[in-house]
Amino acid sequence: MSAKTLPIIGILLVLAAGAAGSQEILSAEKFLDAVSKQFGAVTDLEADIAFTQGTNSTWRGTLSYRTPLYLRIDFTTPKGQFIAIDAEQLVIYVPSLNVVMVQALKKRSSGQLAEMVTAKGLGMLTRNFSVAWSTGPDPVPLDDGSPEMVYKLKLTPRVASTGFRSMTLSVTRDRAFRRLEGVRADGERQVLDYLSVRTNQNLPDQRFRIDTPADANIIPDFLFDPEE
Repeated sequence: MSAKTLPIIGILLVLAAGAAGSQEILSAEKFLDAVSKQFGAVTDLEADIAFTQGTNSTWRGTLSYRTPLYLRIDFTTPKGQFIAIDAEQLVIYVPSLNVVMVQALKKRSSGQLAEMVTAKGLGMLTRNFSVAWSTGPDPVPLDDGSPEMVYKLKLTPRVASTGFRSMTLSVTRDRAFRRLEGVRADGERQVLDYLSVRTNQNLPDQRFRIDTPADANIIPDFLFDPEE
């Protein structure tokens, strides 16, 4: 887990959304607003994801989310690694190093995360990014030559602190989030694919339980001092 990976994880939290409804949408801003409003009705979500960083590194796993603030990513590649978030802490387990990184969340930080993973989160995108159609309002192939058709939105940062030069959001024809592609300031390409999305399944508490090996090395507060 590198520092460069953390920004797109934040975007991942913002975009854990399902369908955007069936209404006709004429502008990119209205399209994104419809996704945000529909997400407000989602109580839990599960999705298979693939995250590619650069040209050779691809992580795969399952993302689980439940309101108000439970999110977990269980990776199959790297096997056994996970990221878990609740109102009190962020936990990252790296089995290859036998390391558990634990970040206690300040009340302010947990409140910000809560906004990111609710309907407010997509609204945050419009404040931090200008939104436009990538090639127009009609569906286009996900990749060159792909039979999969998607709507593509171009997100241009309003401020440099986002860490990205540009981002492209792809949404399926039935208005489900499909892919987020970002180009970092250093030119590195990062791609997050949602391969399937399943909503409102009444995910159990057990899905979000955080268990780590007793002999793992603990690295506390690796992002910031919770007392600050």
